[in-house]
Amino acid sequence: MYSRHLKPESLLAPRFQDACALGDHHDAADGKIKRSAGLFTKETSAMLPALFIGAGPAGLIQTAVSREVLVTLGSHPVWSVLALMALAFVVSICSNVDVFFILSFGATFMPDAIVAFLVFGPMIDIKMLALLRTPFTAKTLMQLTLIVALCSAVLGLAINYVV
Repeated sequence: MYSRHLKPESLLAPRFQDACALGDHHDAADGKIKRSAGLFTKETSAMLPALFIGAGPAGLIQTAVSREVLVTLGSHPVWSVLALMALAFVVSICSNVDVFFILSFGATFMPDAIVAFLVFGPMIDIKMLALLRTPFTAKTLMQLTLIVALCSAVLGLAINYVV
């Protein structure tokens, strides 16, 4: 869908297009150092808000949600899938750590929900959307999130009915 888009530049945010535009650059060593420092500053200022947006809700959910709520959600076939997808979205942990994190929920949630968590989390989360907001338009990110969420939910629910 996106790779065959008629106007792929319309998927990108105008601010990002401007930042990527090539300008006149000098080859002097001082110019390279200044450009490198400027790029570092821009990248850092773009990534730090994403870090805070991902870390705040993750900490809040891990400390505020009671065990009873988790058991109630985990025993329902549809709500368990949706709950763990929402958790994956909010927690924003590294895809290498997802499996170890979700192991603690293995006795509480059904296997379908765990699969949905493991599929959805590495592709879409708060931190990633905040970072992708720089190059892509909000409409593109909403479409992408919807596609990944629907595919993850269908996969999780299919596993629930197969297993």
